[in-house]
Formats: sequence, structure tokens, C-alpha cells
Amino acid sequence: MTQKTLEWPANRFYWAVIDTSILPRQHQRSEDHRGYLLEPYLPFPVDQVHTAYARLANGRLVACSVERAVLQSEVRHNAQCLVPDSVPAEVPGGEAVDPHALNLLTGTYEPAAALRVRRWTVLAALIALAALSLTITIGFKRRAANEQARTEATAAVIQESLTDALGRPINNDVGSLSMAEYELAGTLDTLRKTRTGGDAPELKLVEADLSLARFLQAWPADGQANVQHVSVKADLILCEGTVEDPAIPPSIDTALKTLTGWAPELTSTEQQRPDTWRVTWRMLRSAGAGS
Repeated sequence: MTQKTLEWPANRFYWAVIDTSILPRQHQRSEDHRGYLLEPYLPFPVDQVHTAYARLANGRLVACSVERAVLQSEVRHNAQCLVPDSVPAEVPGGEAVDPHALNLLTGTYEPAAALRVRRWTVLAALIALAALSLTITIGFKRRAANEQARTEATAAVIQESLTDALGRPINNDVGSLSMAEYELAGTLDTLRKTRTGGDAPELKLVEADLSLARFLQAWPADGQANVQHVSVKADLILCEGTVEDPAIPPSIDTALKTLTGWAPELTSTEQQRPDTWRVTWRMLRSAGAGS
């Protein structure tokens, strides 16, 4: 034992085994309710002793008590712990208890130095928890910012593709992709009104333009893929982009399977960096399908 740890003979303490399972669950850790169970084993009122407890395997508690007056008069000011040198053999189950776990210098009698250490330990844990919470919050904000940037980049690609298809910028929000066909039809109607004479060729809605509009309408609008290029031909749709998770392309494949008249031919995934995969989606027109 160090000078800061006092070890007294077991016969200087009062010993008992109490069963807290008879108490309501909310009172089993209460010092007052434990005291009610302990008092019959003491030669004087329970409020005149200070007690340390050790739990046995059967759920009962070994109680080690010493008079408060003794603690106040005989414990050195520089002592950090007061423990018994052993647990008496007559204490049921006491052989399983480490006597050094029965420190009596707790609560009111906890040394100031130990109290400061415990407070600093709690403060350090709270600071670490606050730092972790801040790190998680910053991470979520960065992820949200990345998702927003990816969504805006995808919208820009869609805007450019629709502009190429129409020959002019579209007026509606690209998020409402079902309006693309309306824009195309409106453009053609305007052109028809400018044509005169019987030799003027008949204008028809460009099939590839409609396919592009329908492909973009089927594309999931959750910002999970960074679309870089989309091209549409009479019998082929090609889309290239990047994702941060290889589990994302299958969910996009499922959405694209709803595109009427088209069937997926191949989806290739190639890892470019530890957190980036390049993906190519290819769609072939189904046999006998129209626009």
C-alpha cells in the first residue's frame, strides 16, 4: 500500500450482505433504500456509518461500513483511499470480492485531489464529446453541400441536353422534365406557322428529342449521380457520369427499366479513385418500339 492508500484490518469494519432485489427497480441504487436493508445488521443507526458496496454474482451486495466519527478523526488528510485488508470468511460470497474495490473515501469523504481529478476527467470527456459532435455536424453539412453541387451540375447537363434538342433554351424548370415534350411540340408548331406553299416539307417531332425527354424524365432526381454526358440516337441512348458509391448504379438501372420502348444493354462501372466510380449506361431501343 502507498502512503496515500490506507489499509485497515477487516475487523475495524461492519460487514453484511443485503438483497436489493426485494426493492422496486427504481430504488435499488438508492443509498437511502439500501440503508433500510443494512440497518438491522448495525449496532447503531445507519446514518452514523459510511458504507461501500460490492456486487456479488447472485445480484446481492456486500456492505462494508465504518463509523463516520472514525473517518473524521483517524483518516489522514493526504489519504486517497481507505480499504479493508481482506473480506472476512464469514461473509457469504465474500471470497469473490476484491477488498481494494471497497473504498470508503467516497461521497462526502472523497479527497479534494481525487474530486478534482474526477471532475477534470468528466470535463475532458465532455470536451471530446462536443468535438465529436461538431465533427459529425460539419461532415453532414459538407455532404449536403456536395449533394447540392452534384444536383446543380446534373441539372446543368440536363439543361444543356434539352437546349441542344430544342435548338433554344427551355423556359421551364428542368426539374419538371415532362414539360420537355410540350416545349418540343410548341417549337414545331411555331415553325409550321412560318412555312407556306405546298412544297414546304412537313415538320415532325424529332424522335431522338422525345426519347431524350423521356429518358431524363425516367432518371431518378435524387442527386446521387454526377451526370457528365447524355446522347440520344435513333436506337441508342448513352449516359456517362460518376458516383461515390458502387451501390448507386443498380438503383438507377431499376428506374431506367421503366422507360417504355427501351431496354438496358450494358452498364459498366470503373473505379477511378478510392471514392469515385465512372459509370456508363447504354439503352437500346426495343424491337418494334415507336417513339
